[in-house]
Amino acid sequence: MSPLLNRKSDEKVFQKKYNSIFKETGLKDYLDKEDIGRLVLCGMQTEYCVDASVKVGFEFDYKLVIPEGAFTTFDGEDASAEKINTFYQKIWDRRFVDVLDYKNIFN
Repeated sequence: MSPLLNRKSDEKVFQKKYNSIFKETGLKDYLDKEDIGRLVLCGMQTEYCVDASVKVGFEFDYKLVIPEGAFTTFDGEDASAEKINTFYQKIWDRRFVDVLDYKNIFN
């Protein structure tokens, strides 16, 4: 993991093999055990991993927040990365997650 993340030594790390952060990672059990109901998501690849995690997290009734610009993808054959990101942000915002300016996330 990048040192730019400035992780604390006691932070829990979950390894993921599938598109959703919840599938076979133990994350849901940990969140439930610790009574954590609000998640701030970011990630790569908007239309796969991030979208799957958003929708599964929503189904599990977590309060989800994504900072604007904290997700990305690659250019596709039919749409640029920018268009893909804009499309998904419009679908997610106020339906599945709150997309917020990063300055307002912890206020």
